[in-house]
Amino acid sequence: MASAAWCLPVECQSRGHELPVCERPAVHDCWNAGGTKSCTGGSNPCLLQLKSAYGLSDQMPVPGFSRSFRAGEVPTIAYLANQFPSQVEPYVPAEIQELRSRGFRVIPSSARFSTTPFDAGQKSFISETMYLQPLRPWLLVRAACLCLQKSRLMKDLFTRILIGGKEGPGRRVRALLHTWLGAYYALLLKGRGVEHIHVHHGYFASWIALVAARLLRVSFSITLHGSDLLLHRAYLDTKLDNCSFCVTVSEFNRQHILEHFPSIRPEKITVQHLGIASVALDSNKSATRFPASFVMLAVGRLHPVK
Repeated sequence: MASAAWCLPVECQSRGHELPVCERPAVHDCWNAGGTKSCTGGSNPCLLQLKSAYGLSDQMPVPGFSRSFRAGEVPTIAYLANQFPSQVEPYVPAEIQELRSRGFRVIPSSARFSTTPFDAGQKSFISETMYLQPLRPWLLVRAACLCLQKSRLMKDLFTRILIGGKEGPGRRVRALLHTWLGAYYALLLKGRGVEHIHVHHGYFASWIALVAARLLRVSFSITLHGSDLLLHRAYLDTKLDNCSFCVTVSEFNRQHILEHFPSIRPEKITVQHLGIASVALDSNKSATRFPASFVMLAVGRLHPVK
């Protein structure tokens, strides 16, 4: 998206959306049919445009395949969330709408169906969202067969789940189930022309997205918040290693990733702030007199981590 944007800096400042801090993440190497890394130089125009939207370099090799868009062809992105739509995550539909306004076809996807009340804007997303649940038995059988058929391609993931890291037995079993769901998601997306999968949050849906992208041979990216790093970081090393790029919402988060995952290249992690545009804060204005009563502005949810 050289001309497209997932919230371009100028537009974000005017709309009060997220403010990207431009970095230049590199992309992970390609994967061959045996599940081992191979370096190919082609260009995936969908991923290049997506990276350009974040202000990232568009002159780098891209995993998956090499081709160019034909006239009138629309790049397709699958956007996966753990639960969508969600009242506490208004930035997800905002990002989807921004992508669409720039000419992208976006397939909203959700691992779970949200039962919370929706506003009118969120309700419009429900009918078009691809929900993994309720699970379809016949598709689960096909997904299990797909995992077996593509075991060589998935070998490194199975190795990490079963014998790598410090996760407990329960976590490893759940990761196997999420791998199964990743194959299930890949079957749901098959034939829809998906060029890239983006997942919001590093919870279980991120492993589903990773597996689906591997099976579909497309690129995959992830947005991480503080909770993904401080509370729910299972298999995060593998997710970061396999993603094309990672977006996080603060410089603190970025430094935390680089400190705790030193094998991840710094240029792979970029920052997109959630908050007030800095241009809206005029430091030259004289200080406002404080009212007699104490007034506090709470930015974000009142969560212990925050």
